Amino acid sequence: MKLFTKILFGFVGVVAVQSSLMVGLLTNMTRRDNTNDALKELKTEVQSVRENYVAWKRNFWKVLIKIYQQPPSSNWQAFVADWQQAAAGAGIDLILLRFGQKNDFEIIPISANHFLPQELASLKNRRPHPYVEVRFIGEQLCLVGFLRWSLRASADASDFRLPEVFLIKRIDSEFCQKLVLNRPSEVAFFSAATFLAGTRSASLETQFTLYNGSSPLYQIELEHLGENAALQAVEIFENHQRLFLRVTLSNAAYIMRIAALKRALWGVIAFSAGLSVLFGFFFSTTITHPLRKLLGAMQNIRAGAYDTALESHSRDEIGELARGFNEMARTLHWDKEQMRAYIHEIMVLKDYNENVIQSIRAGIVIINAALIVEKVNRAFLEYVGLEDAAIIGQPAAEIAPELFDDETVAQLGVMLRNERQDFSKIFRRLPHQVYEMKCYPIISHEDDGAASTAPAGCVVVLENISKKLEFEEKIFQAEKLSSISMLSAGVAHEINNPLSSIMTNVQNLIGEETDRDKCVSLRWIEKETRRIAAIVKHLLDFSSSYHHEPLSADVNHIVNETLTLISYSLKKTQKIDLVTDFAEGLPFARISPDELKQVMINLLKNAMQAIDQHGAITISTTQDAQNAQIVVMVKDTGIGIPEEHLPRIFDPFYTTKNGGEGTGLGLSVVYGILNKYEGTISVSSQVAVGTQVRLAIPIVIKESA
Repeated sequence: MKLFTKILFGFVGVVAVQSSLMVGLLTNMTRRDNTNDALKELKTEVQSVRENYVAWKRNFWKVLIKIYQQPPSSNWQAFVADWQQAAAGAGIDLILLRFGQKNDFEIIPISANHFLPQELASLKNRRPHPYVEVRFIGEQLCLVGFLRWSLRASADASDFRLPEVFLIKRIDSEFCQKLVLNRPSEVAFFSAATFLAGTRSASLETQFTLYNGSSPLYQIELEHLGENAALQAVEIFENHQRLFLRVTLSNAAYIMRIAALKRALWGVIAFSAGLSVLFGFFFSTTITHPLRKLLGAMQNIRAGAYDTALESHSRDEIGELARGFNEMARTLHWDKEQMRAYIHEIMVLKDYNENVIQSIRAGIVIINAALIVEKVNRAFLEYVGLEDAAIIGQPAAEIAPELFDDETVAQLGVMLRNERQDFSKIFRRLPHQVYEMKCYPIISHEDDGAASTAPAGCVVVLENISKKLEFEEKIFQAEKLSSISMLSAGVAHEINNPLSSIMTNVQNLIGEETDRDKCVSLRWIEKETRRIAAIVKHLLDFSSSYHHEPLSADVNHIVNETLTLISYSLKKTQKIDLVTDFAEGLPFARISPDELKQVMINLLKNAMQAIDQHGAITISTTQDAQNAQIVVMVKDTGIGIPEEHLPRIFDPFYTTKNGGEGTGLGLSVVYGILNKYEGTISVSSQVAVGTQVRLAIPIVIKESA
């Protein structure tokens, strides 16, 4: 079949298919719009009917509240007329008054009484407060309001039993007509699938009989003439049954609208089909001729003649096609030249990257997911002592077993499964050669730019860090020695000079003093002065790596001696209570007695300075047999230490005291002493509550004979 005929029949076929699709599309769109309109109208109608139903219940409540707020006295009949008027305004059928006995009641009809006395006698008020509910009275569904008063004194002081009040309104066809007054809808009440009342008798649709929800359920029918319906639960009444309200609207207007649209569309389509046949003859001839020219030019491009061009002076789509073809030919020619340039650039970049990798002094080896070596640099070749050809394509574990041991291979497997981001290890090859090996995954990317789920391999970097570690160790040692030397020099200069004067004067006073009690005190001063001199010497020894032989101390005895030393200060303050709790039979602690005494003096001094008003200091000793330690606890009820200061309390010269009370060396010295004997110190504190210091000192372990 010639192109001309194909175009003509194709043109007509496209118009026919397009017309059919348009009819279906517009019909569906109209049906969808009609469905939305019908649903919107139905929702509005349901809301209106629901509001009318709620308004009825609201009127019941108004009458109940009015009656409850004005209880009658012994002359209660005077209030009945007012109740009747209020009930009539609310549309209530009758008022039932019960005077205590089941059959002792009075019926006050408002509109009509459709109930038998025995049916009304079955009503029961189950709650102490007024309420409104839907229930059956006999076989009739009713809206009932309940009200009960307690005993009250009447105006003449005689006891009067107030009646129970029942307001009753039947839910029947008349009630349903009032719900949809002046509206186009029909309503009905159902319990499950049972019809209870409505503007006309009805039955539930199949999908409604299974409905048990609280939100409205809608059924829109626009295929056939009928009704659109909605169902909503409005009450829970007797035996936990749901009372459903069904609202229906006629769909005739929507059915007629769709039929009119279809007739109009088919008329337009018939007219369009005739015009399409006429235009098909004209356009088929104007298309086939330029296409033949385009086919010939395409053959030239295929042969490599990118300078082929089509002549076209028309400004229609055919002219645009010819100009587009010419532009495509020029673009193909330019892309070919550009591709050559890109390939050259890639080769240059590859050589540059290769030079960069080879120039790095750290060893680099690239292995794939199967742990096969794909590329190495010169530094790695020098490490393994092999040639490039002997390594590429070989398993990594075979060319360098000390690098890729079992543990390393296992860690690489974890990393290649994307369960770990990197891996590193440090090892020694020679006595003074330390290497660090770092492994990183090679993350490939898909065509859309997203990272693949599993690495394609990994890069292993091998670096000799021997000189780096040696340099860091020298710097660390130099800084440590410098800090300790400065501290020791300062302490020696500031303490030894006045200490010599104190010692000289104390010794002179001892030689001159005749009072025995004063001599004892002066001897104590001399002893403690010598201990201060020993402390200064210990500070000077602290910077060296030399350790004395382990000493031993009786912790309880040293603590008692320390308390004797500070007893005068405690008596002078008259504000601190001292509490001690020493465990008996403690073993000796592995610490110098003088240094332990220095530790306790510093801690007790800090505790005393922390107590502003009245407070207490508690000192206890226990044995931690599990850790072979003696634990000393010093607890005060002072001002406490702010949380932000706790990390720095052991720093030299750091103090939180005001007015130059402290030098900031107390806890630093305590920390150094305990660290010297492998003990520990921990501090916990709370502002305005107090501070607790815990010392853990190793015990002296006796060697077996």
